[in-house]
Amino acid sequence: IKSLRGAYQKIFMPIGLDSSSFEDRMLSV
Repeated sequence: IKSLRGAYQKIFMPIGLDSSSFEDRMLSV
């Protein structure tokens, strides 16, 4: 999960999305 988290941060961070919110969303689902 750590590797996926890092990947999501690298991919979504530049777009301007909050990694924390996105992570919470994924964990929520």
